[in-house]
Amino acid sequence: MTLRSTIQETINSEVGDIKELKELEQIITSLESQIRQANNDGDEDREENKKKKQEEWDEAEAAIAFDLQAWILQAILPSTIIRRVEEDRAKSPSLKGDLDIETWHRIVKSGFQLLEHLQQERIVRDSQCGGDIFTPLPRLIMGLAAYTDIGDYWTNPELKESAEGLIARWLEHSGTRMEEIVKRVLQEEVRPVFARSRNPALTQQGRKAIAPLSQPAEYDRFDHEAQRRKRNEQYVNTVLKWAVEQSDDSAIEENWPLIIAPVLTLVDEAETSFKVKGCEILTLVLEITSSALLQRTGLGDVIRNALMSGYLSLPTLTPEDDSIRILKATFPPLMALVRVQWPSGSESFSKKHRCFDHILTTGILKAYTYAGEYVRIAEVLLTQTARLVTELGIACVRHLNKLVPLVSTILSAPFSTSYPPLLQVSLELLQAMILNGWPRMAYWRGDVLKGLLVSWIRIQAEQSAKADLQAVSRNIEATIKLFTEAIKDEVNVGDEYRSLATHDPRIEVLISGILNSLDEDF
Repeated sequence: MTLRSTIQETINSEVGDIKELKELEQIITSLESQIRQANNDGDEDREENKKKKQEEWDEAEAAIAFDLQAWILQAILPSTIIRRVEEDRAKSPSLKGDLDIETWHRIVKSGFQLLEHLQQERIVRDSQCGGDIFTPLPRLIMGLAAYTDIGDYWTNPELKESAEGLIARWLEHSGTRMEEIVKRVLQEEVRPVFARSRNPALTQQGRKAIAPLSQPAEYDRFDHEAQRRKRNEQYVNTVLKWAVEQSDDSAIEENWPLIIAPVLTLVDEAETSFKVKGCEILTLVLEITSSALLQRTGLGDVIRNALMSGYLSLPTLTPEDDSIRILKATFPPLMALVRVQWPSGSESFSKKHRCFDHILTTGILKAYTYAGEYVRIAEVLLTQTARLVTELGIACVRHLNKLVPLVSTILSAPFSTSYPPLLQVSLELLQAMILNGWPRMAYWRGDVLKGLLVSWIRIQAEQSAKADLQAVSRNIEATIKLFTEAIKDEVNVGDEYRSLATHDPRIEVLISGILNSLDEDF
């Protein structure tokens, strides 16, 4: 069978009819091998047969080449492996489809090599994409951009590098600027997928709806067909992320309605992977967006409300692992939103702090109230709290009445040493409070010393050789020294510390070392 007939037979078959990944791998690998061999044979006598080769590439053969290109793009769309993995997980949650994923990576690698061979052919290189016999360029770029995020299980670093290289070369050959193709991809490929879900808080121009019409809620989570379709098309989320990564502030403003509506749709999704991806993309968008654009569209409050709902994704309604992913993903876009909504300046100083207060009290501390017994969730929330305390600066003193007792309780809890990472982040939060709220720390010295000394005594009593607990012990000693420096001008720390050591000889060595380091007299 000739190469031409092999290609014709391949493109006449439906990708969906190929049930086994191994069969698809064999077809694509065989095609790639034959076309590579044909190209190599042509290179040996390219000059002698140049005219003959041009004649051979008639319009019919060009059509075959581009039909093959379209078939390959359809064959390597991630929806194929997504369906396989979802089917495996539906049968048993413990199945991850690792073997299928490895096979898929090989299939896509061969598919990319096939596309590269086609790209190198004269008929591809010298023709303008977009004619009747050509694969539309946005569709081609979308198929490649779906492999530009190594966070997706259907991608690996090698495929990401190959996809980015193919995109760059294809745009160069077609003479299309990146700004143009990004807009076309958003219009022709991304928007139709998200058109099924419309956010009533947004206008079609990407602005805040002044008086949104009430409409019945769309509970897609109970629509199994809608959920299946969303999962199969989730690679479009990666394409959206790629489009944002290729944009500057002017491109973001020009394509604002095409970007913000899909992003907020993802943030509002119930499925964890969609929500996390939406938060990642929203962070990228806000880091590029100008303050003027956000003010003109009036979407600051809309975005904040959408993100704050992430702090409601807590056990037991949300699995602990999913809750941690959502909480970690929610915080960066919130911080980026505050920075872009209230840029540096005396007029926005108080408004920025009010936003931080809202995130802390309504989001983080409320989430801790409901899920603080989950130590890994508490670790995430306290890490974010330490960041907010640093951002607030001296204004954090109005939250000390909540934060100091919270940290003291964690440090002095009976079984606190069973999870050292929570102790470490508690100490980091306490250090942030000392550094930023030092004028009021003397008032809270009883709670602070209770937490620090009880935790230190418990670690010493266990005589643990664990490296992580020893690190906590050293961090406690450093925190006590920092705390002592902060309050020594307001309190006679020598007398108070000696009194503590008298009542509990177990801390005498620790107190003596601290006082000696401060050159205090006994």
